[in-house]
Amino acid sequence: MAGRRPLTLICILILFVVYLIGPATAEPGGYVVQPAPDTDPNEERHEFTPISFWDLSPRAMLIGIALSISPALIFPVELLFAVKLWIYLGYRKVAKYNVLNNTVRSEMFECICNNPGITFSALARKCNIGKGTQQYHLKLLMREHKIVSVKKKGQTGFFENDDKYEEIHRTILMQLRSDTVRQIYEILIRHPTISRKELARYLGISGSAVTWQMERLCADGTVFATKSGKYTCYLLNPEVKEILRDYLPDNPVAHVTDLA
Repeated sequence: MAGRRPLTLICILILFVVYLIGPATAEPGGYVVQPAPDTDPNEERHEFTPISFWDLSPRAMLIGIALSISPALIFPVELLFAVKLWIYLGYRKVAKYNVLNNTVRSEMFECICNNPGITFSALARKCNIGKGTQQYHLKLLMREHKIVSVKKKGQTGFFENDDKYEEIHRTILMQLRSDTVRQIYEILIRHPTISRKELARYLGISGSAVTWQMERLCADGTVFATKSGKYTCYLLNPEVKEILRDYLPDNPVAHVTDLA
């Protein structure tokens, strides 16, 4: 918005210079309005005061200059003021102190606070709003530093902009949105060191699918891979295990018998 103000001042300056160079249509002393001839001696009289050009509002000045050059310039002048009015009443009035006064934005912000790491599509479903509307309000919330977006492996999650979550904490919250990853973490809590073969048997997926999942978790630093003979075993990062206590059941996968 700040970039438009210099452009407006330049336009005013150019029109004013053209006005000074072009033929004048008003008296040098300014605009003088005289009362109409008397038609009734008993009619109430009105006194009028001469108005200098410099006493006019900027809009009236621009219109006067435009008229002195060409009536066709009135439309761009009126359009300029209409656009500035729209900016003032619409976009510019949204600031950090009142960004949550909007019902939709307030609902979205509350949903993000209650569901840290929520994705764009999940947020749209919970708030039941269109994608275009959601994008607009998300940009405003991020512009006013109410929320932040975090990208992990092609997925974007949204968080409240505070110091509550460190990077690894945000990573875990985004990972837990996957049911498969949640199951893997539950298994690793019950079985601190487990092989790829045992994970595949429990999850009911192929060994290659387990490898793909575990490589992603190891790349994020939440899981470590170790070699035990010819087998690869996995264990949780101790810091991650502490964080997971707040988000997983007290007795995860309690319905599953211990793996032999």
